[in-house]
Amino acid sequence: MKIGIIGTGKIVSEVIPVIQEIDGITIVAICSRSHSRQKADWLAAEFSIGEVYDDYDLMLRKSDIDFVYVALANNAHFSYALKALDHGKHVIIEKPICTSTSELDALIQKSLANHLYIFEAVTLLHMPHFKILKEELLRQVGNIKLIVCNYSQRSSRYDLYLNNQITPAFDPACFGGALTDINIYNIQFVVALCGMPVEVAYHPNIGHNGIDTSGVAILHYPHFKAVCIGAKDSDGLSYGSIQGEDGWIENEGPVSRLEKFKIYVGEQESEIDVQRHVHRLRFEFEHFRDIYHSGDDKMMRYYLDLSHQVMTVLDLLRAS
Repeated sequence: MKIGIIGTGKIVSEVIPVIQEIDGITIVAICSRSHSRQKADWLAAEFSIGEVYDDYDLMLRKSDIDFVYVALANNAHFSYALKALDHGKHVIIEKPICTSTSELDALIQKSLANHLYIFEAVTLLHMPHFKILKEELLRQVGNIKLIVCNYSQRSSRYDLYLNNQITPAFDPACFGGALTDINIYNIQFVVALCGMPVEVAYHPNIGHNGIDTSGVAILHYPHFKAVCIGAKDSDGLSYGSIQGEDGWIENEGPVSRLEKFKIYVGEQESEIDVQRHVHRLRFEFEHFRDIYHSGDDKMMRYYLDLSHQVMTVLDLLRAS
């Protein structure tokens, strides 16, 4: 499984050494936009990546890659992924996978017509802890009544924003904002566990340029409610909590990391912590490799359907 990367941001610097430790995956090339070529050259030298480009079309034509990993600003995901599919490449796309369900529908149609894979890089879905939570622990707490997820982290770019220096994370044109940049992790968690809500509502704090700097999303299910809190303008206690009639589950830290959690049923308390010594990004890329090498179209579509559900919820929240 040979990968070409488009992008040079923070997630790229973090994921490269993780991927390079995984058998069966090779990073062949990295591509940047022209203004970031120096960063791409540095990454290639630091991690021994053989090919460097600042021309995306050239990488797609020349480089012997199976996948393109799209790690750009949110609003660029669709166009770069579509071009990769047009060149016969599979794609791994950072979250959010697109800016709308209509964009995602176009990618899905293209991928199916050309027998290509699309993966969204949603780390938590591939973690052992998530599998344990969904398949073993949820039923132990009985009928769910409340889910609360809070991911609040004051952005390092927030001071720039307050001084009218708008970075993509706070730019409506780049599909930035708290909902799509940070609260999406909470929404992915809830939808992956519980499916599509019957009704949604979003209550944002709006900044000076119309962007949501923080907000509360409420997902209504037939017999319970889920509250998803995301903030880029303030710090707070990040956690996840699932309350049932017979017990509750609490996660320390953002649910996107799902590092460890506790379950309380009656007088019993248990802690789940089985993935401590493995980098959280390793699980998803190992799973992508296995799905690709085995040709497991059904599993690929399962995750793609989840991405579609989450994008549908985001569309509804933005319109609420």
